[in-house]
Amino acid sequence: MSLPTDDRASTIILRDARYHRASIKADPTTAHLAERVETGERVLRDAAQATEAAEDARVEAYARLVRADYALDARTRRVELEVLTAVLRDRSTPGYRACFPQGLTALIALRGEEQERATRSLVAALGVHFPDVAAAHGAALTELAAAAVTAERAWLETERLLSAAMGDERLARVELIRALQRNEGALIELFPGDKRQAKSYFRKSARRGRKGDPSGEE
Repeated sequence: MSLPTDDRASTIILRDARYHRASIKADPTTAHLAERVETGERVLRDAAQATEAAEDARVEAYARLVRADYALDARTRRVELEVLTAVLRDRSTPGYRACFPQGLTALIALRGEEQERATRSLVAALGVHFPDVAAAHGAALTELAAAAVTAERAWLETERLLSAAMGDERLARVELIRALQRNEGALIELFPGDKRQAKSYFRKSARRGRKGDPSGEE
């Protein structure tokens, strides 16, 4: 028998707790020790589910951010191609340099609010030097840049929420482990001089479990 530590996965700790709870409840002399474990299990289970939900939200938010970035970059590339066509592919012309002072690559490498500001500058320059291109793409560029910023902010918020959920889950792991430790001490007091019996209420580790024994760790 070895109690888990808080760096173990919540699923492993919950498995240990379930085994221990079932074991002590099966013995009338130890059944009174089950309540604190049940409480710890419930809190950790809820915290683990909250972490999983937060992780799912983060993945979805990141996917939306990637699509928003891609859409803005694709439209910017299309605009640059039309500008290049208008200047006969001469990137040294004043019009091209006004629109893309650092070049296309530098612009699409930006993200979030910084890219939005650069995109607004691009739209303004298009209006001065290439009004037809501005009319065709200016509004779309502005909308796509704003959507990318919104998507980035939403993703950052999911990152914050996930970090908080993971912190809560770790605290719940610690509390459940403490409940197991307290029960270990209580069992040693109940069975003085018989540590083997006290240990028998806990799940065996993989090294000690018999082959095929469902109480052993996987």
